Amino acid sequence: MQALVTAPGNIAVISQIPIPEPGPGEIRIKVRSVALNPVDALYVAHPVDKSGRVVGSDIAGTVDKVGDGVMRWSIGDRVAGFLQGATSGNYRPGGFAEYAVLEEDLAIAIPSGVSFDEAAAALFIRLEINAPFPSPFKFPESHTTERPAILIYSAATSVGLYTVELARLLRTPSGAPYRIFATASPKHHERLLSLGVEAVYDYRAPDWPERIRAASGGITHAVDCISEDETTAQISQTFRAGGGKIAVIRLQAWNKEGVRADVTPLYGAVWQGLGKEILYNGSEIPASESWRRLSVAFYEWLSRRGLSRIVDDGFRLLGSGKVADRALHAHGKEEWMRPISAEKLVYYV
Repeated sequence: MQALVTAPGNIAVISQIPIPEPGPGEIRIKVRSVALNPVDALYVAHPVDKSGRVVGSDIAGTVDKVGDGVMRWSIGDRVAGFLQGATSGNYRPGGFAEYAVLEEDLAIAIPSGVSFDEAAAALFIRLEINAPFPSPFKFPESHTTERPAILIYSAATSVGLYTVELARLLRTPSGAPYRIFATASPKHHERLLSLGVEAVYDYRAPDWPERIRAASGGITHAVDCISEDETTAQISQTFRAGGGKIAVIRLQAWNKEGVRADVTPLYGAVWQGLGKEILYNGSEIPASESWRRLSVAFYEWLSRRGLSRIVDDGFRLLGSGKVADRALHAHGKEEWMRPISAEKLVYYV
């Protein structure tokens, strides 16, 4: 089969590799669509292992073959999922290929009416707040009617938009919805407000942390969808007295100086949800069965129409034409991301 693999010179090339076989409890997927994430390009430009690794995380397609003991899937079923492609020192093939293998309970059933393109993505939340799906974790009981405030920094990114979609489904133990605040470029404010965000602030304004804290009464949870330089410290200034937690998406790119002492940044690689250890830059993130159980619960919720509730008004797919044609009007740190704004790159296989 053809697959996109890492190659010398910090590039990725299409190569011919053997078609994988599903083991016990696994399914093989004929990949129809793949979604590009910034992390996919990141680990091609800055590889963590030798060349020859299949890259890519988010996939959607049809079940092509099932391994021994598989009960929940049949050949031809439409499914989606994600893989740990080229993001860890231990070899596990990614999804940018004609075929991919998943464990059967880590696949999502694609609802009718949802295309392969729309299904080629997934998200996990690393915050101790109630989720809109069955969870193996217990949350403190509360009888307060207070609506906690959550901040999503850079909410127009793909991670940010999915966080908005999930955050508006969150409920406290007493059933109260969360108040959602966000930062984004002004051109995205109207759209985010239409998705249920209470207020959006321009992250370039010097006083946005103070304005959010005043409007919200103090943030209780936040998701830093950039996690670089001063972003985490700025977010911490929006929290109420007593602090809270910030989910960060990168471990070493944000400055610890300036982060409030009562605010705790939490980092977790999304691939922990696969229940496998992760080797990265000489260190190891151990396998976590509890996070795998959370993944299974999340996937079951997505399979029961949860996925369609997210994609109905989620981010739009990239329009036709070449990405390179947008370069003259684009802004951003990474060259490969400059033309993309509030959109998702999805490719047919």
